[in-house]
Amino acid sequence: MEAAVPLRILAADYMAGEDGAAERHEYLDGQVRAMAGESKTHNRIGLNAWQAVVSRLQGGPCAAYASGLRVHIAAANRYYYPDVVVTCDPRDLAPDAPTNYVNHPSIVVEVLSNSTESIDRGEKLHHYKQLPTLQTYLLVDQHWRHVETYRRGEGRLWLYESFEGGETFLLACVGVEIAVDALYAGTEVGTEPLPPTAPH
Repeated sequence: MEAAVPLRILAADYMAGEDGAAERHEYLDGQVRAMAGESKTHNRIGLNAWQAVVSRLQGGPCAAYASGLRVHIAAANRYYYPDVVVTCDPRDLAPDAPTNYVNHPSIVVEVLSNSTESIDRGEKLHHYKQLPTLQTYLLVDQHWRHVETYRRGEGRLWLYESFEGGETFLLACVGVEIAVDALYAGTEVGTEPLPPTAPH
């Protein structure tokens, strides 16, 4: 007996169905993946990250968006929903640019969840690196005050750094310095790594 072949969905059909849908889905080259729900901590960290960036971009050539905006990776035929995305590219900011996704991000931020951490570290990191404009990929832990950055270097080199509570890190591509602790304002996340207690 032959195995069933999953039906492939065209990107245009995905876009038409996703806009206005009750639940969000990511598009993976013909397949769709439902987005997991967020904890309050996850949501607050994402909002803090957005606020930390957007407050310093006012009046500049870049724009920061929160979790409802997709990133299109044309080379991989994918649409992802990061927690925060920053674009400085005029093609994304022009009046006739798409309103529900960006093609040319400079910074992508993902808040790690139990159910998605392996995807954020593996699949998404691999595909985000294919974006020529991407300068920084930021991973923010929600179980302790820990931030990891992948920053584009020369050629195909990506530079990895990690930061903990009490430290600051620089988003050099937009000239923004952020305190790690600022990302955790309003949460009970501590400075010591703790095992996750429940999937979220």
